[in-house]
Amino acid sequence: MPKVSPAADDRTPLAGSRIDIPVRIGWLLRTHRMVAGLSLREMSLELTERGVGLSASTLSRIETEGHRSPAALDGYASVLGLPDGVLRGTIGLLCRTFRYAPPESREVGEPGRPSLERFSAACDGIDVEAPSGGAWMRFARAHSHTSGFGLPVRLMEPHLVRINAELGLAVGTAMITRHEALSSLRIGPYGDLLEDVTRHEILVPGHPAVDRLFGPLSDRPTPSLLHWLNDLLSHERVELCRSATYALQSMLLSGDLDAREWATLVPALVEAWSDPDPGRRSALAQLATALPPELQREVRRSCDVDAALPAPPPDWSRSRRNRHYERARELGRAVCARLGHPEEPLLDRLVFESLFEIRGVRMAHALMLLRASAFRDPFAEVLLNELPRTRDEDSRTAMRRALVSMHQGRPLPEGAGLLESEDDADFVTGVRLIGSGGGVLPDAAVERGLGGDEEARRHTVTALGQANDPRLRALRERAGLSRELRDSAVWWSDRSGRILI
Repeated sequence: MPKVSPAADDRTPLAGSRIDIPVRIGWLLRTHRMVAGLSLREMSLELTERGVGLSASTLSRIETEGHRSPAALDGYASVLGLPDGVLRGTIGLLCRTFRYAPPESREVGEPGRPSLERFSAACDGIDVEAPSGGAWMRFARAHSHTSGFGLPVRLMEPHLVRINAELGLAVGTAMITRHEALSSLRIGPYGDLLEDVTRHEILVPGHPAVDRLFGPLSDRPTPSLLHWLNDLLSHERVELCRSATYALQSMLLSGDLDAREWATLVPALVEAWSDPDPGRRSALAQLATALPPELQREVRRSCDVDAALPAPPPDWSRSRRNRHYERARELGRAVCARLGHPEEPLLDRLVFESLFEIRGVRMAHALMLLRASAFRDPFAEVLLNELPRTRDEDSRTAMRRALVSMHQGRPLPEGAGLLESEDDADFVTGVRLIGSGGGVLPDAAVERGLGGDEEARRHTVTALGQANDPRLRALRERAGLSRELRDSAVWWSDRSGRILI
């Protein structure tokens, strides 16, 4: 009988300052292989047929020790039929955020010295009508500071404009790979050019997905970026404030800016707090709790941070005293049961972090890892099934967020039931699922969405845009819609709907 790999787990404290990155890398690979029903030997044979020479013992070591092997990450994706670049992109983003993560291994499967042929092939890969996210990642690597080749600025700029636009259109894993490509470009010689292009794109009227554009910028913290993000905390568009807070939290993790520079954030945060909007204050409070202790104390002198935060788990252990962790464990078991797979303690933890983690960056990366995992679809199904049975509103809000994040663009007919819900938040979740699935919203749902609050109207316009719905054009002049939403309708009308690869 084949040897069964022991279940992986991240045993770092839930409230600790670090997470175990290697165990998460190994877990992603091992669980994908196991859910596919492949032994280490079978995976090795499949990789060999694709020109990747990794023995079963080497694969065991990679999975157990969590080596960041490009050959294994891309090879597993190829064998398992996963989207091009998704495993490597996910791990790249994870490791770039948490700087104590292991470096990328170069010992096996990577090409040697840069060559003009490979550089040309990488450029040709995006010079097509619909490049894949993996093609964008290869293009970005070809333009790293170590490649020896690169396009002049005037030729690179249109590509940066295009990939920024594609990031806004991307659904699911297509978003991960483009984010990773942009992050690679950000830390290379084109970083300043990318910042200029992205700042402009973020301020384009009606851009429906500006939140995605901030992430790559934060991968190279600079004083000028810090000051610009500080200014955005008071921007009239709350979504820009919220996105700026997430970018600032990522920059705090890197440690690249000194305390004097971060001190400029305090007056900007306090000034933004004067707006009583609960969405803005919630985002600002989350940012405040991520600051170093001395800066937190300064902020708290003027801002009632705790009042704007959801109640944290009363107990940060993994015991039954922590009801949130128990809930996550129940959901994790239900996910594994759908696959006939043994229980996964690390899956339980990732579910907990994706739902109940109060640190935005930690929560976002848990969602990203789950989105790239073998448990993505059953997790979405479990969430959809459990949502109507859940009464705790904080849990319901978290489950809606995770459900939308797990959806990969495939049709999800069960989500249509949410359109009939009397709960407006459930209705909006249904609109988002139908939109990202490329489905057609019924006329009644369109009218309900456009007659709702600003969030409902925004997601209704986005759903129509994702499906390239002809009704979108009529919204550009619709009375009663804000200028921002009419601009969003124009933005979508100039494009051809969602991107899935």
